[in-house]
Amino acid sequence: MHYHVDMPSSSSSRYVAITSDRLVATLEAFGVAVQDVGGTYSWSQSGRERIFRLHLHAGLPGVVAIYTSLGVGDEQVRPRGKDAVRILVGVLAPGTQKFVPTTGHLKWKKIMHRTAPKGFPSDRMDAFFARMRVHVRAAYKAASKIKRCPDCGSPMVARKSREGHEFAGCMGYPECKTTRSL
Repeated sequence: MHYHVDMPSSSSSRYVAITSDRLVATLEAFGVAVQDVGGTYSWSQSGRERIFRLHLHAGLPGVVAIYTSLGVGDEQVRPRGKDAVRILVGVLAPGTQKFVPTTGHLKWKKIMHRTAPKGFPSDRMDAFFARMRVHVRAAYKAASKIKRCPDCGSPMVARKSREGHEFAGCMGYPECKTTRSL
């Protein structure tokens, strides 16, 4: 099915019509690249929104989640003004597979509005996807910095002590109380 958002009639608009076919194909290409280095990718949903996840290789717990603006069962991408593609770095909570965004010094989040320089529509779409590739690569690099607990294997995530000091703590807490300084 081919989804799209119509461009506003104003020539001054910087919003780009992104077809779902092109968005899905681009994300799937990211997934294949991650598979080529030993990772995996998956699709999920939050409410009605389709989410694309890149799972890192070599047993690293980091995940890049891309909230697509594609509604499940919708015939078009969300309308202008509600159209941001969000890219977040996080981990999957042990046992639940629920995505948990990173916090503290490991926090990584990018909100991409569907904008591009003025020009021909195909060039503008290309410009959006070029920006997306840069941001997904940066998110993947940030996700690779998330480590596993040396004691239980759960992700180590940024925590804050009561005194306000950041440290890395095991997501398996309270069963596992492993911490590391940052």
